[in-house]
Parts: sequence; structure tokens; C-alpha cells
Amino acid sequence: PSVKAILGQNINGEQCAIAVYKKLVNLTMGKDPVTYNIVLQILQDEVEHEEDLQAEMEDLETLLKLHKR
Repeated sequence: PSVKAILGQNINGEQCAIAVYKKLVNLTMGKDPVTYNIVLQILQDEVEHEEDLQAEMEDLETLLKLHKR
């Protein structure tokens, strides 16, 4: 697989994880503050990871466009 394909798979994985943690945040909000805070931190980390991967994808696409010139 290409680097672009692997980045795409990783982005999709992060997006799936984000969806799961959002559900867990909603389920624990106001009911279990300890679990809520743990899951919220994990969610924030996953969002950061997804943003980093998106930035890497954009950088890769820019490099590929420059290379084609």
C-alpha cells in the first residue's frame, strides 16, 4: 500500500474512534464523572491525532503536486 493509502486508513480509524468516544462521553455525562473525564481526555487525544494525520495528508498531497511539475 502507498503512504497515502496508509494515512487514509489511519484517518478513518481515528474517525471511528472519535465516534465511539463521543458516544461514551454522552453516555457518562452527568452519571459517572470519573469515567466521563477519562473518556473526554481520550476523545481529545483522538481528535488531536486525527488532525495531525489530516495535516500529514495535506503535506503529502502538496509534495506530490510539486513533484509532478
